[in-house]
Amino acid sequence: MNNVYPFVDSPRELSALANSPIYKIMAKLNAGGRLNTGTDDGFDGFKHKNEKGEYCTRKGYSRAENDYVCFNEIEHQDAYRHGIYKLMGWIFDFRPFFKKWLVKYEYSGWQEQYAPDRDFIFTNSSTPDEILKVMPFPEDEECFAI
Repeated sequence: MNNVYPFVDSPRELSALANSPIYKIMAKLNAGGRLNTGTDDGFDGFKHKNEKGEYCTRKGYSRAENDYVCFNEIEHQDAYRHGIYKLMGWIFDFRPFFKKWLVKYEYSGWQEQYAPDRDFIFTNSSTPDEILKVMPFPEDEECFAI
């Protein structure tokens, strides 16, 4: 599996983690999928009809599926801030799928964070009311030159 690395000398077998939510999310992203917020109505802006002509959600969609809970700041701070998730001796690195953001907090100043979008930062923050500004991280290194 791509973007999964051991961080201890003898990690658990990776195949033993196949039923964990984080393993399933990484497999989905490696296959070209995207994170599910759990609040999406499944229509993606289009109304889908089944074979009977009734409106329905897109095929394979489950409202109960919410990938964002694995990145909650209170329970998984490394996953929320740095885009990595540590599980049973393995690091699941989500940074290739996330963008880098600059986030200004009311009391702790500017911080770099990895997230797929702005909503992810607000949704998973333990203190969303303290977030003052979220902006994409500038790719141009010249803006940091002194």
